[in-house]
Parts: sequence; structure tokens; C-alpha cells
Amino acid sequence: IIIVPNPVGDRASIIFHNPHCEDFTLYLYDFTGKQILKKSGIQDNITEISRGSLMAGTYLVALKSPGKCLLEKIIILPD
Repeated sequence: IIIVPNPVGDRASIIFHNPHCEDFTLYLYDFTGKQILKKSGIQDNITEISRGSLMAGTYLVALKSPGKCLLEKIIILPD
């Protein structure tokens, strides 16, 4: 997974390898393990997330499909 930009201001693009257009779900977790965001039906090799109401800090991005789990750290900058 590549996250651009990282650290994140307002929004970020999440780029990953998906040559067969598999159906992925993106999960965003805080570092206590609490799920903050879920975005389903991702079939391209890129998706975007918006900062929205996320607090500044470090989070974990997980892209999951049957039999696959891609992980990367993402940092949200203060306002």
C-alpha cells in the first residue's frame, strides 16, 4: 500500500496492487484497535479517504478481500 500524502492533511489517496479488480474493503483503525471507518466495494487499485472529523494521530489502514489483508500506517496531521 502507498498512501499519498502521508502524513495526511485533508485527504489522501490509497494506492495498492489489484490487477484482477478484486472486491476490497478498507478499514481504518485507531491504535487501540477501534474501527473508525469502513469503505466497501473497492475494485480499482486506488481509493481516497477524507480526514473528516478524524483527530490528529496515527491510524492503521487495512485493505481486505477474501484471502488477502494489506496493512499500512497513516498519520493524520493536526488542523
